Amino acid sequence: MRTDRLKLIVAVAALVLPSVMNAQKNYAVVDLSVAFFREKAGYEEELGTQNLMGTPLEVLDSTGYWLKVRTPEPYDAWVTDLAVTRMDSLQLKDYIAAPKYICVTRWTEMWSAPSVKSLRVSDMVQGDIVRIWKDGSGRPVRSRGFLGVILPSGKTAYVKSGDLEDFTSWAATRKATP
Repeated sequence: MRTDRLKLIVAVAALVLPSVMNAQKNYAVVDLSVAFFREKAGYEEELGTQNLMGTPLEVLDSTGYWLKVRTPEPYDAWVTDLAVTRMDSLQLKDYIAAPKYICVTRWTEMWSAPSVKSLRVSDMVQGDIVRIWKDGSGRPVRSRGFLGVILPSGKTAYVKSGDLEDFTSWAATRKATP
């Protein structure tokens, strides 16, 4: 009897806690190299747009594991919750303020250690943005030709140093086109 009651409590908590924890998380950041955004909630629905890793979003609504979001353009579309990391306004502000790298090669990979023989964490495509991983002294993590990065989810990884540039320095060299 007691075991059944405990199982029921755990089951109810598993259903309720995620929605309570995300109640004030009205923002998100794309956590995949490229995320697909649909016109309606559903994989079979029309593809509306795509966004790159690091793109901040406003969460407008949800149904099941689909989130209706507004992109910076602004464009409203649906994306799965697995493609993004939910954030509250303070977390988003901290994320935006953090120093970042931008991927400047067409395609690369993120590794669990500074070696291509380590486990693959994710891929990256040109334009993806990740935070700079800093050591205890506040210096960017660098090891054996790799740079340490932090994904929007908080996972850490290593990317070949030639595949990334400091975002602020990179942006300063760009000229807007009319």
